[in-house]
Amino acid sequence: MKSIEIVTHCWRYWRCLTYQVSALYLHPPGETLDVILHVLLSDEDAPTSNRTEQLMQIDWPNNVRLKVTHLPKEQLFRRSIGRNLVALQTRADIVWFTDCDYLIHGTSLYDVFHQMGQADIRFIYPGQIMGTTHEVGDQIIQQATDWTGPIKADRSLITEVLPMNRAIGGIQIVDGDLCREYGYLKDSKKAQCPADRWQRCFEDVSFRKMLGVHGIKAEAVSIRDVLRLQHSVAGRHDPELVL
Repeated sequence: MKSIEIVTHCWRYWRCLTYQVSALYLHPPGETLDVILHVLLSDEDAPTSNRTEQLMQIDWPNNVRLKVTHLPKEQLFRRSIGRNLVALQTRADIVWFTDCDYLIHGTSLYDVFHQMGQADIRFIYPGQIMGTTHEVGDQIIQQATDWTGPIKADRSLITEVLPMNRAIGGIQIVDGDLCREYGYLKDSKKAQCPADRWQRCFEDVSFRKMLGVHGIKAEAVSIRDVLRLQHSVAGRHDPELVL
């Protein structure tokens, strides 16, 4: 059975996380794929911890698992620290580094394995995804405030075609052997240095460059059903933002 580990960070974006986890639960892949959705969070973010506990109580398919790793917030605030921990420890064939405002469906994962099965392709990203407008995204996110079980984003409201011209941090899909060999900037002191507040996530650029030095280029490919809940304010601009 082929396996993939989806790695996501969450600091105060617990409503977005609800949609992300729900998307995989409501649209799982068939039993030919083994999936781990690995959430990195901090105990100091109580709303995210509480919502994650609720999501873990769902009756998940046997081949889909929600995994949670609790980090000190100073480690969580530097996204590359958690990504490196997972990259070095993963047993998956493929690792998808994402953010919790991306929704990934079972159909997406079939496309990932098809594309990564091509010769000499080890690092990919979707060349195009669909997203909300920022205003509609704000409205959709707020609808996940109360827990009533898995929640589905209204696809009719996801109207924006978002071309992707590089493998940004939420859509970096990497061969598992590369992750185990290189980690996620494991040799960078800055990338592995804890921080006292959430850091701008520029390390995905350094990660692309690092793999490029080893002759591994990110390839834009076609992947269905990758959606993004765009929102008008980002946590990097407002450290107190709750989504």
